[in-house]
This record gives sequence, structure tokens and C-alpha cells, in this order.
Amino acid sequence: MEYFLSLKILMLGLWLLIAYRSYKPFLFGIKSRRWPQFRAVVLESSFERSGGLYFPKLIYEYFVDEIRQLNDTYTYMGDVPSSKKGVIGLIKEFPKGSDIKVFVNPDDREESVILPGVHWSQFFSFGVISLFLLAVANLVPILEFFFPGCQPNCT
Repeated sequence: MEYFLSLKILMLGLWLLIAYRSYKPFLFGIKSRRWPQFRAVVLESSFERSGGLYFPKLIYEYFVDEIRQLNDTYTYMGDVPSSKKGVIGLIKEFPKGSDIKVFVNPDDREESVILPGVHWSQFFSFGVISLFLLAVANLVPILEFFFPGCQPNCT
């Protein structure tokens, strides 16, 4: 019985860590929908590869009160493609030298984002991760349900 409780506490702790790490981007994502828009120019449009995943590298500049700002935030929590085809499509949408609109934090003008908000894919991902951790936390009772009387030595 102690193992059941330890596993549940471990999965709860992992879920709380994930929820904590997602809180700030989620909050900024929601707030960013109400930020004022500014004109920006794309200075660099490329991608980077890490392992089997691809990441867009969009660096843009914008001016707020005649002060130049640089940033590279595409979205806080959202639809960032990780396949090569998806990332190439994204950087073609924002070629070097193109004019774009960015949403700028009125409380911190150095903070901006191209795609504001939180997107359905993030809610879906968080839900799937939550269900997975819940299933792992209850793995022993689930196995007991499908294989009754199998504890402690199932062979």
C-alpha cells in the first residue's frame, strides 16, 4: 500500500511542477491578447534544429517611444510547429525584411509577441499529460482491475 501512495505523491508532484512551469506563459498568453500592436521588421528568419525537432528563429525589431527594441518571441504558449516542413512554412510567412505586427506589453516595452494568446493545442497537451500522470498514479489498481489476483508476483 505504501508504494501506491508514493507513486501517487510522485505523480502529483510532477503534475504540480508542470502546472507551475506553465502558469507564467499561460498568464502572459492571455494578457497578450489585450496588448497594443506595433509595427515591426523581421531582421532574421531562419530555423534551428535540436535533436529531431526544428524551431523557428524569428528576430524582429520595433520602436516604442523612439526606442529600438529587439525580440524573438513568436508565441508564449501556442502553435509552434516542430517539423521541418512546418517551421519552413512559418519562416516563409515571416521573411527577412518583412513588416509584421507585434503585440507589446504596455508594462514592459521590451516584451512582445507575434502570435498572442493561448491556443487550443496547449490545453489539449496539458490535458493529455494530466491524464497520463493520472493513469500512472493509478497503474497498480488499473492492472489489478484487468488482472485480478495478480499481486505481488504476476508471471
